[in-house]
Amino acid sequence: MRSRPTPTHLVVLLGALLLAACGGGGDGARPASTTTAAGPSVAFTAGPVTVERTAAGGDAAPNDVEDLLEASAAYVRAASLDPMAGRPAALTGLTTPEAAARTAGPDAEAFTDAGMGRVEDLRIRTTPAPITILTDATGTAVLAAVTIDVTITGETTRGPVTVHRTGELAFTRSGDAWLLDSWRLQVTREGRGVPAGTRPSSTTEAR
Repeated sequence: MRSRPTPTHLVVLLGALLLAACGGGGDGARPASTTTAAGPSVAFTAGPVTVERTAAGGDAAPNDVEDLLEASAAYVRAASLDPMAGRPAALTGLTTPEAAARTAGPDAEAFTDAGMGRVEDLRIRTTPAPITILTDATGTAVLAAVTIDVTITGETTRGPVTVHRTGELAFTRSGDAWLLDSWRLQVTREGRGVPAGTRPSSTTEAR
């Protein structure tokens, strides 16, 4: 039977992942590019992909990279684009049960844009997302960190807004899915249309 990392091990391993994600290069590095989408859609392309191995074997499968990019985009859609379209920030199914409780309350200031209100004429700009993947003793990818940089601009009834969110999303594999388990994010909201009390930059870290 394959052993699974304990919560303490996850904290240590995720810390190593986030440090590795800050470095350049690595296995499977892809050319840098910038994606700008008109309308309420978001997608990430992969930046450098680094694999941290706990055994001699193990690598990043293409489907793991694509699934992590999609999981990151799903987070942005649920946390930012849905509230800006007048829908609730529904994150059910995107996070681990342990992380779910930290997606609301005081920690939600940087995690979601629920307080922004409806925003029209959205434009989304993303930069390539560096990915670090940790494999276990069997060579299976079990943990990952994705560094995101996304800027959303649009118009409210009060005027233009710009929301810039950067930081790391840490994922753990659950069956065939990658679930958001912790994060370190900073968000800046600017423009005449930003509601009072949401302008300053803020940082959230789930532990």
